[in-house]
Amino acid sequence: MPEQNNDIITATPPASELVTNAIMRASQDMGLKGTQIARIVGISPATTTRMRAGSYQLAEGSKPYEISTLLLRLYLALKKVVGEDPNALRGWMHTSNADLGGKPCEKIQNVQGLVGVLGYIEMRAARI
Repeated sequence: MPEQNNDIITATPPASELVTNAIMRASQDMGLKGTQIARIVGISPATTTRMRAGSYQLAEGSKPYEISTLLLRLYLALKKVVGEDPNALRGWMHTSNADLGGKPCEKIQNVQGLVGVLGYIEMRAARI
């Protein structure tokens, strides 16, 4: 009788697919609109729509891909600080923060602001 191979073969999706799907989930959890994601990441709103539909993936190594990884770091650090609840994540992102000088969702609309908010939240997350 031939031997059966019961090993489950799992294929890891390409990094571009993982990052694209993760950024869509993170933006939803943080209450960011497609136009905001487009502005933050540096793509068109139409491209954001295609990403949500699963018909477009960020190219690994591109600037939008790299900026998306920064936004994902923000998302992960924020989850560590405020917890997993999307309402808490959205609340933090859309409430004025005196330390940041405004609402985080507005501050992250450019790379300098994204890096600043990321540094702030990672510092807070490190204390936990």
